[in-house]
Amino acid sequence: MPLYEYKAIEQDGNDVKGMLDAYDLDDLRSQLKQNQLFLKKAKVVVHKKPNMFFALSSKTSKTKIVLFIRQLSVMIDAGIAVEDAIKTLRNQEKDKALKNALVEVYDDILKGEFLSDALGKHPKIFPPFFKNMIYVGEISGNLPKVLNKLADYYERDLKIKSKAKNSMIYPMFLGIIIVLVFIFLLVFIVPKFEDMISELGGEVPVITQIVMNMSYFFRNNYIFIIIALLIVGSIGYLFFNKTKKGIYLRDKIKLSFPIIGKVNYYLITARFSRGFAVLTASGITVLDAMETTGKLMENKYFEKKFEQAIDDVKKGKKITRAVASLKFFPQLLIEMLSVGEQTGRLDDVLEKTADYFDDRVEQSIARAVGALEPMIIIIAGFLVGFVILAVLLPLIAVLNTI
Repeated sequence: MPLYEYKAIEQDGNDVKGMLDAYDLDDLRSQLKQNQLFLKKAKVVVHKKPNMFFALSSKTSKTKIVLFIRQLSVMIDAGIAVEDAIKTLRNQEKDKALKNALVEVYDDILKGEFLSDALGKHPKIFPPFFKNMIYVGEISGNLPKVLNKLADYYERDLKIKSKAKNSMIYPMFLGIIIVLVFIFLLVFIVPKFEDMISELGGEVPVITQIVMNMSYFFRNNYIFIIIALLIVGSIGYLFFNKTKKGIYLRDKIKLSFPIIGKVNYYLITARFSRGFAVLTASGITVLDAMETTGKLMENKYFEKKFEQAIDDVKKGKKITRAVASLKFFPQLLIEMLSVGEQTGRLDDVLEKTADYFDDRVEQSIARAVGALEPMIIIIAGFLVGFVILAVLLPLIAVLNTI
């Protein structure tokens, strides 16, 4: 059934724009007439799949996906049919990539496909975890409950991750400003003092000679430096974001890096607790839940490490022993896993544990920012002081000889 974008007129003469599904123009006119609207013109909305060359621009933000999940959750919970909910969300969606996907999802549902299968055809828009959980909800008949849990999970996860990213913006900005100031001093300020020092004569200290050489190098090779930085940056980006070895190494560094590593460590712990709780509460087997949870962490180093725990559970080990053998998670999580296994309330226990580690993430973020700011200020003081000292030392030496 094609989707028509129409322009109609009300009885009082006002123009109305909108979109409707209709078999043909006659069907569209009939539907509009029921709402006391008269068709002026219409066209079928053509939804082209995005070119792979522009794949990055076709991605939908996680904020929009979270909003979509929450709206779908509310509508399904209110008793609205799945196809009607998707149709409504599709018509009101402004994001082109998400709208295109929902058009195809709606058509697939009308053809008799499961919602999970229809969503699974768009992995760049809808995460595999989302698709798998929808499937569990459909099979178990608990789709509204699963959607509510999913919405809660993604909202909390997005909130924590956004807070972690936003907190790093100021230290990064400060670091960039310091580098730019240092380059400005070398390129524009040092040459002026260099001429003055040459005219006055006298012995040039080693520190001054170093700064002068750096200034000369920057001024005479800035084009090559910029090109080199662009090449190295591009190669580094492609290696660390597009190759398996690079992504694995990047994710390992993220966990072992001083100060920032602690934030990522607690972030993974919180996500593991909440993700595993959501999965087990939805009726998924423990083994399936573990396999899915490993991929939820968005960290290839952890995912590879977690494969050992999955293998141990397959061999008959208890979850607590398998996870403890990794020597990755804090002892508190291990103990809570043990309590959950013994009481048969693994999802409830892990949900509370996740809340605790969410707080630890926020605390570690505050500590990281608190440690980075004075460190950056010290580095800034050293660099600027280094240049100023290099310029003033020969001037002081010449003045002392007068």
